[in-house]
Formats: sequence, structure tokens, C-alpha cells
Amino acid sequence: MEDRMRVIDISVPISPDLPVWPGDPPVELVRIANIADGANANVSHLACGVHVGTHVDAPVHFVEGSASIESLSLDRLLGRAYVA
Repeated sequence: MEDRMRVIDISVPISPDLPVWPGDPPVELVRIANIADGANANVSHLACGVHVGTHVDAPVHFVEGSASIESLSLDRLLGRAYVA
């Protein structure tokens, strides 16, 4: 039998209601174009600090000269977890 892994997305939606780290900027999410108003697409502007919501801190965040996030293999971000 083939071994299969169940993947559960534990990320939270980004919204202005998300808590932020003290001193970080709040989440700003503003709709700037709407199809309902005649635009050819719905377009939003998002501004926030990089430590908002579900995210991964790269090793370089804590150790100067260590790995940046784009150098990490995605399999390093998968593993066993308990999700209630």
C-alpha cells in the first residue's frame, strides 16, 4: 500500500483583525478597484509587517549569515503535527 501524508493548511487568513507583534505595523487591506463598480478586476492594496499571521522565520532572522527563507527546501516545513 502506498504511504500517503495528509496535509492540513494551518494558515490563518490575513485581515486587519489579526494581532500584530508590539511595535509592528497593523495590517491594512483596502479594496482599490471593484468589478461591481465597472473595473475589469477586483484589486486590493495590502500593507503589513512580515511577522503577521502564519509565517516562517528564516534562520537568518536570528543568526546573521545563516540560511534565507528562499534557500530552505519545502520538505523542511512539513512534518507531524497535532491540529485540534
